[in-house]
Amino acid sequence: MKVALIGGGGARTPLLLHGLAQAQAQLQLRELVLFDVNRESAELMAAIGCEIARANSAKFAIHVASKVEDAIEGSRFVLSSIRVGGMEARARDERVVIEQGLAGQETTGPGGLAMALRTLPVALEHARIMERLAPKAWLINFTNPAGLITQALNTHTNVKVIGICDTPSELFHRTAWALGLPYE
Repeated sequence: MKVALIGGGGARTPLLLHGLAQAQAQLQLRELVLFDVNRESAELMAAIGCEIARANSAKFAIHVASKVEDAIEGSRFVLSSIRVGGMEARARDERVVIEQGLAGQETTGPGGLAMALRTLPVALEHARIMERLAPKAWLINFTNPAGLITQALNTHTNVKVIGICDTPSELFHRTAWALGLPYE
């Protein structure tokens, strides 16, 4: 099975790669294709992914695609974790909102709206590519604001999509770590 990771150059990619390597047998994963607008970051994550796969005795191939279409074509699952405008845009959104006396946050409020307005055209374009090149694939959306993006994809495309926000589980892990307790 082929899986595409759009936004595969992101800092959280190694965590995802570790999970895929551990679950390779159950997933029957044979190929993982990373795409990122920053190809150099995607290449770095692919190299890290190869080491993670080797350490877990996983046997799937990891490639970097030059075009999003090449990553998506023929995939059974497409994982999306993009940040349109990068961290610079997030910082700008949050700073402007804080200067107005509001909570600066990328998933809700004015900051979340700004991020959604930047991200929706790109997410919808990726979904349209899936409709053409991987019509039976599932899209797993990690892209924030996850709720708004997932709802738009459900409403405006024929792509099968599931939205996931990993903040709650990450919060539990960090709280347990801070308290010196195991997380289970």
